[in-house]
Amino acid sequence: YLGHVIKCRNVRVWGRTTENVQQYIKDMTAEGWNVSSVDTPQDLLTSCSLIVTTTSSREPLLKYTAADNSIKHPLHITCIGSDATGKMELDPKLAATADLL
Repeated sequence: YLGHVIKCRNVRVWGRTTENVQQYIKDMTAEGWNVSSVDTPQDLLTSCSLIVTTTSSREPLLKYTAADNSIKHPLHITCIGSDATGKMELDPKLAATADLL
């Protein structure tokens, strides 16, 4: 759906399951996207301007430390999976650095 609102066709993906990541790459490549995988969720913070998370995580996947000066700016993060009490994809420390929530 992002293809209708943004011109970018380059996607970086991280997932817990290698097989799921590979299937996603295959499916999205067939739809005309240029997809590559990253080793950790942190790699997304340093290389992407738009991050969309869609997990059921109960622990932060995207973390922040005061020493982390390599986060790409500007950066927009949409946490779709954080849709219920107890779910958490984004470190509160990272959220605290936001200009807008």
